[in-house]
Amino acid sequence: MAEEITFWDKEEVIDRIPINQRGEIIRVARVKRGGADYIDVRRYYRSRETGNLLPGKGIAIPAAFAKAVAEAVLQSITEAGEDRS
Repeated sequence: MAEEITFWDKEEVIDRIPINQRGEIIRVARVKRGGADYIDVRRYYRSRETGNLLPGKGIAIPAAFAKAVAEAVLQSITEAGEDRS
């Protein structure tokens, strides 16, 4: 059995948000690397060969800035009138 290789030293998945019928998701996780904490927001897609979810494009936000980034995202949604929650 192949050993799973991960980039992060530690990961705690907070949420998985389905985004389409192909099974793709946006995953939000608390992660740690080299003693630094981040919030990782990343799109995962299905492999055509195996059907497994694989990481795609995303961003790892330093935890110290995550609240400010979240507030800016919420403000931009409200101002654009796109609040669908």
